[in-house]
Amino acid sequence: MANISKKEIPVIYTADVNDLLEKRLPFVLRGANIGPCSEKWTPEYLSQVLGKEEVKIHVSESQRLDFLKKNFMYKTLLFEKLLHRASKSKQEEGEYFISPTECYYLRSVGKDARKDVANIQQQFPAVAEDITFPNFVPEGSVFSSIFRIASKGVSIWTHYDVMDNALIQVKGSKQAVLFPPTDALNLYLNGDKSEVVDIENPDFDRFPKFKNVSWHECCLLPGDVLYIPVDMDGITGTSSSVDSPDPDHVLTYTVLKESTACTEENASTGMETNPELYYVSSWCGKLDSNRNTVEENGLLCPSNNFPAQNTNTSDKDGNESMEMALVPRKEMTLVSRKAFKEKKPLTKKTWRGRLLPTDEKPWRKQKFIDKWTDEEKFKGWLARHPEDPTLARCMSCNQELVAGKSELIKHSQTRKHIKSLQNFDSSSIEVENSSSKANQPMLVWVLNDQECQQATTEVKYLSGFGSDLTSEDPRCANSLPWGQNNPQVCPYGLYAEQLSGTAFTAPREYNRRTWFYRIRPSVVHDPFERLNCGDLTHNWNDNEPNPNQMRWLPFDIPERELEQVDFVEGIKTICGAGDPKIRHGVAIHVYLCNVSMEDKCFYNADGDFLIVPQQGRLTITTEFGRMFVEPNEICVMQLGMKFNVGVEGPSRGYILEVFDAHFNLPYLGPIGANGLANPRDFLTPVALYEDREVENYTVVKKFQGKLFAAHQGCAHL
Repeated sequence: MANISKKEIPVIYTADVNDLLEKRLPFVLRGANIGPCSEKWTPEYLSQVLGKEEVKIHVSESQRLDFLKKNFMYKTLLFEKLLHRASKSKQEEGEYFISPTECYYLRSVGKDARKDVANIQQQFPAVAEDITFPNFVPEGSVFSSIFRIASKGVSIWTHYDVMDNALIQVKGSKQAVLFPPTDALNLYLNGDKSEVVDIENPDFDRFPKFKNVSWHECCLLPGDVLYIPVDMDGITGTSSSVDSPDPDHVLTYTVLKESTACTEENASTGMETNPELYYVSSWCGKLDSNRNTVEENGLLCPSNNFPAQNTNTSDKDGNESMEMALVPRKEMTLVSRKAFKEKKPLTKKTWRGRLLPTDEKPWRKQKFIDKWTDEEKFKGWLARHPEDPTLARCMSCNQELVAGKSELIKHSQTRKHIKSLQNFDSSSIEVENSSSKANQPMLVWVLNDQECQQATTEVKYLSGFGSDLTSEDPRCANSLPWGQNNPQVCPYGLYAEQLSGTAFTAPREYNRRTWFYRIRPSVVHDPFERLNCGDLTHNWNDNEPNPNQMRWLPFDIPERELEQVDFVEGIKTICGAGDPKIRHGVAIHVYLCNVSMEDKCFYNADGDFLIVPQQGRLTITTEFGRMFVEPNEICVMQLGMKFNVGVEGPSRGYILEVFDAHFNLPYLGPIGANGLANPRDFLTPVALYEDREVENYTVVKKFQGKLFAAHQGCAHL
């Protein structure tokens, strides 16, 4: 915890808290009247009045629940059994779901968790009268009241709230840690959750900015009330300071407007110090038109300064603007995730957070290669330019030429050049040659370091669904042949290959194909060998039919420390119909991965993949180029297209596979020409090549429902 400044949250013993409320500062109110709950809420009492109630709980082997990694499962249990199990550190045989040392956490919800707001008056009316709201909570302003119970030492995932909160500590003690809004960029938010789960022992190599946070902490005793303003980032967790075997009981009140929300966290006595991060922040109202604003996952904030308290300003018309107030969604400014992280405003050349291709291209030229003069088609008339290495000279025509091989070949086929060679004496040419120059690489580019970096890291797209598109890597100018797709000699000595998406005799409007110009032929690899398919299958007949309605809880993503799983290894089949061998039917899969595919690519010879990320951004590098695919976006990888999937952390999503046809936009019918998806909203990456030697590069192929692997000595994409 070096370099992290810590401050104590003030503890007050007076009911007059208006001054702190107006300043929007956190405080602990000690000695307040919270009702008889602190005395009555024993396991025996709660079992008597609530014992037969069924509650939905989190069950985990770890004391630190992590929402992003989903290291827990949802189970239903009687309230009395929950109290019995939560009060013990080790469960008896037959009384546990996962292991004898599992932990339990109850966060009360309504009957319909997606629609109903948690309310202790409705969910637990028998004990609702035992607790009294703090006197600073305005009447009628309570939005929700959440009853929580947890095993010893449980701490909850880091997250933020968008309303004031008041946490009432009923049993045990608890450590509470809060962060000001200035630490927004230091907490590594992923959605509304922070990736820093263990704040006591953070991984500074992974989270270096966490060293810059401002730490505000306090210790909550039974009967204490912690006020967490909406513009504070907070953590609450359990700690041990009371000699009681009871599980921890806490009540959470979430309050609209300027009141507080009381969070009852389960802090059982004798609990270890495991703080829970309550990142409660919401700021930036109406801003000056000259200031840039950014929104990340529904969180609006100034891009340059993050104020720690309310500051009221006025514009030139005298209209007040509050920088730290909740604002309607329509007033927020949406920009890209990249712009948020780099504190940059949205530019005119970005759309959906991505750079679009423009007409401006960097000036790039190829240098003259001396060994060209030894080739038969150039021998006798081609020479290096004496001054400019990016030019060549035709000695027969006495003409300067661009030092590009395709340009030289074009010149050699002109009538003027052929006629001039008839009367030209090639013995008069002095050609420079040396062993060092003869060993130069085939392609040498006049690109500065910045242009080279942009060429390999920028992600650009071409727009249009089903359109005829052309692109080339900016490091390899004029690489596309002129006037034909498959010349006898491709520019730069590349190999022309066609990927057919339909039969070559298909009608023109339905014909789909792509021409690639490769450094090496794609057929240069070892023979394919069978791979273990794992949970990927197309054997529907092996399963008995079940007519009952079913649904699946989120699949657990493997922990990277225990098992490293890439995209291909993490594909699991859920259901399907038909048979890929006869090219008819569909299959539905999920993918669960935590590492990128290293020196590996994958392609599907059975059908098209429609990939839908649910968690984690995917960096998909294909034979066509590179693209970023985030949650709320879809990606289609068609039949035979090779690709590599990179991840930034735990990732999960869905895959729809079709065997018999390609995806098409639906017919509009009576909706009209402007309904549903627009073809221009579909993006195809621009060309990007990878030229590197790899000792054991793996190509994984899905063929007739099985996986096969082949090895080659170079990267394929």
